[in-house]
Amino acid sequence: MSSQISKYKDAYFYSHIISLIKEYAIQHNDRVLIKYINSNKLSSYEILNNLDNEKFLNKDKLEIDIVSFVEEYLVKSKNYIDFKNDKMFILDNLLNNCKGYDEKGNIVDIKLNLEQKEKVIKQYNESFDNEVKKYIENNTDEFEEIFIANNHLQFEKLFPKTYVETLKEQAITRFRNDSVMEAIRYGLAYPEELKSAMSRKYVNNNKFKTLLVFNNNKNILELTKENLKEETKELEKNKTKVNETIEKQETKEKNNTSIFITLSGNEKETYKGIYLPISDENVLYIPKQLYKRNNERLEIVDYNGNTATMSEYRIDNNEHKKCWIAKIGIDEFYHKYYRLYEIQKEKEVMSYAGN
Repeated sequence: MSSQISKYKDAYFYSHIISLIKEYAIQHNDRVLIKYINSNKLSSYEILNNLDNEKFLNKDKLEIDIVSFVEEYLVKSKNYIDFKNDKMFILDNLLNNCKGYDEKGNIVDIKLNLEQKEKVIKQYNESFDNEVKKYIENNTDEFEEIFIANNHLQFEKLFPKTYVETLKEQAITRFRNDSVMEAIRYGLAYPEELKSAMSRKYVNNNKFKTLLVFNNNKNILELTKENLKEETKELEKNKTKVNETIEKQETKEKNNTSIFITLSGNEKETYKGIYLPISDENVLYIPKQLYKRNNERLEIVDYNGNTATMSEYRIDNNEHKKCWIAKIGIDEFYHKYYRLYEIQKEKEVMSYAGN
């Protein structure tokens, strides 16, 4: 057999084993193993030399026991253990998605240098036990950013008002006295049934997110203005809490007014109407009679003489129910929440289109 044919066979076998390992990793939700395979750390030479063992290969049935290979060899190998312990790589998305307060109290993006990232990893390792770290590293959709708080007052501002009070006070005490990293679990602030109506800030992949908070009480990161991403400040100030863009148009008809909303996917619709999140605590209920839906676009129409009205509700986390606040008209909605949204009136839209 030619050496060229042998190379093709080895390459095909290597590709097949890699696909089996990926399948195992996906089935076991092992994101670290997936990262390891995708980083090409596992060479063809290592596979060919260590898989050739009767523990992993069945000569009679030509079967490969990939589970035994992964659990008895791969995850115990020095290369994999070194990779798993390299938190700088495992947590790269978190480390590149940091936020904090600037001197004016605005939330801004923060860019860390290598030395600062190492300090974040050090506090992370010292603050959580192995089981918690394993959970964080295998649920990256739940942990998408790190917030850097310079004192316990900044930390306290991050909690939703509906957070379980005893757990909040315990976390603040630890943050103030023990200089540890903390986690704010949004699932402890909101009831499960409202999850589908909440924004990406709080929910991702149908699970409540958790915010990791770095403890910079003693200014160990030594942040400077160079760390602040200046261009994001205005975006953060005007960013809505529900990731929705609302555009108010004054129509030519004198008998009705419309607001157009591009849906974010976090609203909750029932056969009677739709719930639109408008803050950490409140939702707006819009009856079916008042809106038309076209795919991901919603038109709220307030016809004269229509007896249906919109209503505001406050989420009562302790009682797990909605508390009615008040009725609200379409014009009142527009003016009341004007500052929450990016709004253009019809003449502004037409002017822009003509440029």
